[in-house]
Amino acid sequence: MHRAKKFLALSFRQKMLMGQAWCLLLYYRLALASVPLKRITRDLARDNGGQTPPALAPEIVARAEELGRLVAHAAAATPWSSRCLAQVLATRHLLVRRGIPGQFYLGVNREGFPRESDSLAHAWLQCGDRIVSGEAGSERFVVIAGFAW
Repeated sequence: MHRAKKFLALSFRQKMLMGQAWCLLLYYRLALASVPLKRITRDLARDNGGQTPPALAPEIVARAEELGRLVAHAAAATPWSSRCLAQVLATRHLLVRRGIPGQFYLGVNREGFPRESDSLAHAWLQCGDRIVSGEAGSERFVVIAGFAW
């Protein structure tokens, strides 16, 4: 019931974005299960974490952060697992449609599996100097691939 109240408190625009994010999460969940990641990312430039992200106006970064939060909230409401990579790809899709540049990174855990609850891999998305999707724990991962648009 708490989720329903939070959803109803959103503006119409935010509700539409949440619905769009939910559909994108389903799409990317299915795509990741059936298509190699290389094919999903073929239209993106490889970054490998070496490029300095372009500076963005504060209002653009704020918009990107809002989209990242909405995707994270939509991911929490899916009946399937919507982990970091699906969230990053859904957020990237929303950003591209709005002409907001960014880059996303794939990383591996620096320490392997130090605890059972730790992930071996992680994905996060950055716009300007801010991580807008997948920030939690990203500092524990070493970049193995990056993609920019």
